[in-house]
Amino acid sequence: MQGNATVLIRIVITVWLFTAISAMSILGEESKQKITEKQAVEIAEKFVRENGYTALQPRLKQLVSESLECGGTEAEKLLLRHNTLEAKAYEVMPYTKGWIVVFQYSKEARQKSKVQDGNESIDERSAGRAVTMDEFGHEVLMAHQDIFLKTPKKKP
Repeated sequence: MQGNATVLIRIVITVWLFTAISAMSILGEESKQKITEKQAVEIAEKFVRENGYTALQPRLKQLVSESLECGGTEAEKLLLRHNTLEAKAYEVMPYTKGWIVVFQYSKEARQKSKVQDGNESIDERSAGRAVTMDEFGHEVLMAHQDIFLKTPKKKP
């Protein structure tokens, strides 16, 4: 009787392992599926919203730090980020290993910048920030440098 129990336990463990390995394989394949331009924009818009860059209330468990972000509490970081970017993407560009999704600075951030810089001649729409990600929609990060925006030609 004891031998039958051992065989039964081995069968149960084997079936469980096979199921677990199959599930991991399926999940791994899904996460290795390249995303579309539309999906990249959706991921980036969610990222800027959840990480406190828009006027909307952030919803996240843990703030994603920028590569060159100074120390401070999450509350202090959120205060500096709040309403600095528009919620909707300005432009999306593929690059060799993923996507770059560009966001225009918010009107409030542009006004604040003008007051601090004291330079009214700067085109307030000439720069923004970019969210980068790999071709699978992973490794989502805010680029630490501004990115130049494409501006429409001025009418004569």
